[in-house]
Amino acid sequence: METVVYDSYYDVGGNQFANVFQALDHANQTQKFCYFNIHKDWINALERTYSLPKPNRQSLQVLYLKKLKHLRQNHNKLVLAYSGGSDSHTILKIAIDNDIYFDEVIIEYPGVMEAANDQIINAEQIMALEFVNRHIGKSIGKVTVIKWTEKDYEYLNHAGWYKNPKFYQHNKIKVRPCVKVYMAKHYNDLDGVIITGHEKPGVRFKNNKFYWFVTDTGTTEHKIIIPLAETKKFYESLGLEFINQESVKFTQKPNWGTHHNYKNKGIIDSLEKYGHRQILDKIFNLHEHINNEYKNTNHAVQSDGTFVKTVERYSQMFEYVENTLICRGHDV
Repeated sequence: METVVYDSYYDVGGNQFANVFQALDHANQTQKFCYFNIHKDWINALERTYSLPKPNRQSLQVLYLKKLKHLRQNHNKLVLAYSGGSDSHTILKIAIDNDIYFDEVIIEYPGVMEAANDQIINAEQIMALEFVNRHIGKSIGKVTVIKWTEKDYEYLNHAGWYKNPKFYQHNKIKVRPCVKVYMAKHYNDLDGVIITGHEKPGVRFKNNKFYWFVTDTGTTEHKIIIPLAETKKFYESLGLEFINQESVKFTQKPNWGTHHNYKNKGIIDSLEKYGHRQILDKIFNLHEHINNEYKNTNHAVQSDGTFVKTVERYSQMFEYVENTLICRGHDV
């Protein structure tokens, strides 16, 4: 099992971009479509992968454990970005249960400034910190808690910051600072790797064929309309773990966009409540500006009247063929 950094990027007429807005600008200038691509090394790795004939909870967790062992053996330091959600908690629990050591665990509190102490906005992360603290000095070296301050919002003062990876490395304009920028600044020289959970790949059925793909967003916001009990069964079938029964509710997603989930609604309310209207106005004005800039560009942005988000893009499609994956490009 090899270790590869699987890069992804936006492609416009053969030109590669890390920033979606830079890619959209080039698409406008050249009248070419903006694609989301995964790197050829990722494609090669996928095409060498054999699917499990009948995957189940146990066999999937065996695969997760195998990868964790490989990472521990091949890197000096392992750092986990941990929210307490099902993805990152599964990684941590399997590691703890199998004596795999994490040098550091990072927990980002979504509540900003005064809301860093809010028990509702930060409920999932509070549970996460309690769990981590029980294993400090045994399975975990240390825990770093990120709590955003007013100074962390200074990027809002830079014109066009959302097009500059120095200030932003995401395709969603969130109401709190970008944790990827924090990681790049504080862990650039890390002698090891940072492990994160990621949204599950998608499956598309077309012309009687199944295709595997990923999207350009780390976390999708599609509404889950099935009951909590069924949601829990679905996640458990993927070999995922929950901290406790209470954490199951955090798998529920809002109807539209990341700004409508309970965390970001709470952040917006707290910025207003604690007198940070200037920051809030900058965020609202930015969303209006981005919508005006890109609303006439096909497949660029969507707006709910207040907030804007980029149109989610899917990667190349991989056809399932006899327990293997074969890349078929975007247009299948």
